[in-house]
Amino acid sequence: MATPGANHAYAAEGIGADRPAHGPTGYRVPGDGETWKLRGPIDSVEVYLKRNGLADEDFCTAITAEADALGARLRDGVRNLPDPNVLDIFDQVFVEQTPELAAQRDQFAAYLSSFEGAH
Repeated sequence: MATPGANHAYAAEGIGADRPAHGPTGYRVPGDGETWKLRGPIDSVEVYLKRNGLADEDFCTAITAEADALGARLRDGVRNLPDPNVLDIFDQVFVEQTPELAAQRDQFAAYLSSFEGAH
């Protein structure tokens, strides 16, 4: 049986992935991220616009601020969506519910209701 601090000891020693390649940068060459960043569509368009005098730094800063605000609004909206009724998925499988699907829905509903605090 593992001791309470066993996981902490492994983490402290840096034993996370079983092989270095399983980590987030295992197969990457140093500096590879910067190379690919420059090939990204947003950065490429920004460079193109600036090189051709179609946008200046103020324009790009304003667009970035607008994109950040839109992203924040979107994330906030998604986080505030109501929790879906998990049984609604059974209504989306076929145009008309089959007896087999209705039985599966009922079984799943019974399973869900077996949990404490079920909806």
